[in-house]
Amino acid sequence: MKFIISFYLLVFSIISFADEYDEQIICLAQNIYHEARGESTEGQIAVSNVVINRVESKQFPNDICSVVYQRSQIEILDRILKVIRIPKLCQFEWVCNLKPNFINDADSWKNIQTLAQEIYVGAHDDITNGATHYYNPESVPTPPWANVLIKTTVIGNHHFYK
Repeated sequence: MKFIISFYLLVFSIISFADEYDEQIICLAQNIYHEARGESTEGQIAVSNVVINRVESKQFPNDICSVVYQRSQIEILDRILKVIRIPKLCQFEWVCNLKPNFINDADSWKNIQTLAQEIYVGAHDDITNGATHYYNPESVPTPPWANVLIKTTVIGNHHFYK
């Protein structure tokens, strides 16, 4: 009987890990897709590095999905914004869009999911030198934090900061 209970607990923990793993991979892939689909693989990795660097920082949430979907860096403000549905204070611009998960390029999506899996398991080094922020000057005006943080690199169309 003890063996059966242990077996079920093991299976349950594996299923739970698989669900959590899959969810984190999808969140990372969505961010790559929407933020850097048109970039080189290096540019896509760099955008992902920012998400991972945020997860590892005490200033941001501690899992990929929470980082990607974080609306405000102030937790209580984040909760209020979600309740009253104010859309324009997101960390990543695509999250603020009305249709943030619309995928219209199946080939890119498939490749990006594979890349997200590789990044999640640590197969790619951080090429942003610890960046926790980025922006694309062709898409958005220079954000105020770019004048305060240190620029670490430029990869493709994105400028990276920490």
